[in-house]
Amino acid sequence: MSTIKVAIPIIFVVLLLIYILRAYIVDILFTPEFSGMEELYLYQNIGDFIRLFNWFFSITFIVKEKISVYIFSEIFYGFNLRWISIFNNSNYGNSKLYFTVYVKYNCLSRFKSISL
Repeated sequence: MSTIKVAIPIIFVVLLLIYILRAYIVDILFTPEFSGMEELYLYQNIGDFIRLFNWFFSITFIVKEKISVYIFSEIFYGFNLRWISIFNNSNYGNSKLYFTVYVKYNCLSRFKSISL
């Protein structure tokens, strides 16, 4: 548990810096055609934060020998990501596809926390 107390604030600060510096990151790493990508950073960073938080839960599952629960949850939410992406893309367009990542990992973290 002490690893979470150290890693989560560091991950939060790094993702916050990435979000704040997103315009510079896009300018340095990509061509001008990618300038519209800046609006996608918010949900992507939130989804990444929750995903990294889920890795700590995943390690706990493996240590507690709940590997079947872990595998089921990853497969189930992998399929959910596909269907939620199709729904969001058809209803909201490409700009909300990263919101799908946030929804998926948020649901996954709630499932894993309940299963522990």
